[in-house]
Amino acid sequence: MWLSQQQPLGEVAYLAETAYPGEFAYAFLGAQGNDFKIGFKDDVPPEIVAALSKTGLSSSIEEHVGFTQADYEDATRSVIREFDGLAAPEVQFVVGPTPEISVGSITVTVHGGSEGTLAEAKRVFDSLTAPVPFELIWGRTVD
Repeated sequence: MWLSQQQPLGEVAYLAETAYPGEFAYAFLGAQGNDFKIGFKDDVPPEIVAALSKTGLSSSIEEHVGFTQADYEDATRSVIREFDGLAAPEVQFVVGPTPEISVGSITVTVHGGSEGTLAEAKRVFDSLTAPVPFELIWGRTVD
């Protein structure tokens, strides 16, 4: 079932991203394949409402999130630059937008390292500030 939902909802996300870049914020299909969400800076364009309705699939729209996809990407790049500039060179990390966790969240996940390196990476993370209206989340450390 998940695969049958992926294409029509992906097409709606693509339409929103390409036709409304000044409004589109994000879209994602949850792990269960039945919780598609799409977000917009302000009001959802009527064409997107119609396209979602036409799919006949379950979805939800989040309006007035206060940012666009470009804003989200810029904020993520800012966090990457700041963390990379402050963390020890041996710290391996991934930074990415995670609207599936909460609207506007950006997660920093550190991979491996010694206890001291991980503690230092957490200290660096705690010193970061997310650009408004975004929030930072400390991701699960992966070995």
